[in-house]
Amino acid sequence: MASSPREGENGIPCEALSGKKYMVIGGTQFMGRHLVSKLLSLGAEVVLLNRGKTPNPFEGHPRVSLLRCDRLNQRAAFRRIVRKFAGDGIVDFVCFKPHSIRDVITSVKRQEGRPAPHYVFISSDSVFMAVDRTAVDAAHARAQASSQSGGGGLREEDVPLEPPSAEAKAAALRRNAYQFGYGSGKLKCEVELRGGRYPEYSCLRLPDVIGQFDNLGSHLSVQEALCSGASVGVRMEGVHDPVGHRISIAYAPNVADAIVSVMRTGVAAYGQTFHIACKQSTTLPDYVRMVAEMCGISEVNLDVGQDSEMVSVDTGHLDVSRATKVLLDWTPAHLREAIQTTVVWNFNLENAGYTRNLASDSSGSSSSSSSGNSDEDIIGDGGDKEAVVIEDDGGNSVDAYGGDRKRKHGVGGSPPPRVEGGGLHKAFQPGAPVQFSFNLE
Repeated sequence: MASSPREGENGIPCEALSGKKYMVIGGTQFMGRHLVSKLLSLGAEVVLLNRGKTPNPFEGHPRVSLLRCDRLNQRAAFRRIVRKFAGDGIVDFVCFKPHSIRDVITSVKRQEGRPAPHYVFISSDSVFMAVDRTAVDAAHARAQASSQSGGGGLREEDVPLEPPSAEAKAAALRRNAYQFGYGSGKLKCEVELRGGRYPEYSCLRLPDVIGQFDNLGSHLSVQEALCSGASVGVRMEGVHDPVGHRISIAYAPNVADAIVSVMRTGVAAYGQTFHIACKQSTTLPDYVRMVAEMCGISEVNLDVGQDSEMVSVDTGHLDVSRATKVLLDWTPAHLREAIQTTVVWNFNLENAGYTRNLASDSSGSSSSSSSGNSDEDIIGDGGDKEAVVIEDDGGNSVDAYGGDRKRKHGVGGSPPPRVEGGGLHKAFQPGAPVQFSFNLE
């Protein structure tokens, strides 16, 4: 009798991706790191393409190779590498401008008798910050009218893929100039893909992301504040009622699952955009209370006048139903479980130090301000919303980030506040479980 196939993560047979080769642009931090681990667990080979500034956590693995290239300042070399090593698929965590999309899709070498590499572009819910706001508000009204639980959230088709009017653009810039710029860059990339030049693509839009190996530190800042007895800000720019405003959160390992599912779904996922987030939406105050519960903290001081560390956009939660219907074997993570896993990971002082160090590097290395800049200035080459921006050997400020983070403070903003002792102190320990009441939808 033939033996049954071994199962990898999420119940997918390990042999499912054996012999496949995937290029991951980024791949050494946060979501990219989770994705590479997932691909390796399923038998795939992985080519990492990045600038090599972040230590490679997969060094020495027989099925991982690292190619170093600055896609912004070495575009010809980047295109040659893509042409030669694209393999069965490309996952792009660090693309923020349409010309970077073109560098990929015009470089892929098509081979007779073989499918073209599946290109997966990691986008963001910030695209909703770059369109006519009336369309977003109308979409929420539609969702609320069709759902007794308060609405199913924004759908993929709720973004009009055309430039906003001058009046709408001015309003968006007043609302949040940085997010408008970042969202505009991502939206232009999506428009470039929809132009039909390369039909074998899929687009994943993500909200703010939590999980192990976080390199931003937003969740960690909330957890540290709670454990030290400090107040936690729940003010969100553009949101008048944080208590009633629903948000979505994604979980990094679940994002990796979704990317693998996109690859396995294949043709049915071509030309499609998917929202990827936890199954339940929540409010920011309830999110903080869930973190507190899992830290064993019963008293929570929410400050509506203090800016939140957690939420980048004010456009509300996402509808993930398309992804659950189309993608093979993908189930959205449960929000409470995602928070619990993240909280437990942060209780390890080494883990918390890893996140805090990367977050400090990210915030401290930005050198320009987004105030008053145009969308082109804000999203200039090498400056993304949450990139680890560092100096290369030639003194150029470029992106070295392997995942799609969202900097909450914008370019040149202040880093998250540190708790005394860097947040790694005796008060930062789990207590007995405390039960709160939450409204999860």
